[in-house]
Amino acid sequence: MTAANNEGALATLRRDHAIIETFLDRFVGFCRLIEKEEPIAVSLQELVAFIENFIETFHHTREERVLFAHLRKVDVRQGYLGRRLTHDHEDGRHHVEGMRRVLELRNAEERASFLWNAMGYAHLSRDHLGYEERELYPHIATLISPEDDAALLAAFDALFPDSESILQEAETFVASLPPSGGAATP
Repeated sequence: MTAANNEGALATLRRDHAIIETFLDRFVGFCRLIEKEEPIAVSLQELVAFIENFIETFHHTREERVLFAHLRKVDVRQGYLGRRLTHDHEDGRHHVEGMRRVLELRNAEERASFLWNAMGYAHLSRDHLGYEERELYPHIATLISPEDDAALLAAFDALFPDSESILQEAETFVASLPPSGGAATP
């Protein structure tokens, strides 16, 4: 997202959030099917890769390296806001590691481990997104001048020059997922 798109830094992160929320809804649907030992319409590798690439690498990197760093720069007392959420990000990464270790679901133990980590990730992520939308982003909006906003967008673009294509690819992938997990066709 560039400043030319007339979207501010928080607006572009909120676009990520919309994609993530839709993904989480569908991901939980897949988990419910796995719990019932029913087939799902997508590979677990694809789902976990989306989490790793879009949520963890793209979205969280922009928050941690740019937005939260800006908070510390603007007012060191604001740094606690980013620290709480960075801890959430780290907890989420542990869940992703747990999912990655048992993607084959070869037995009941691996299925249980995958589901524990997947549902833990989904719950943590929903709580995290809710906090950002309800409290953090509105507060940050009061701390960002128009000049800061332009600098944040430029920093996002410096980290990911192909941001728009990443967002479009994520939107396309999530839109391709069946609602409620959708059972695999025979």
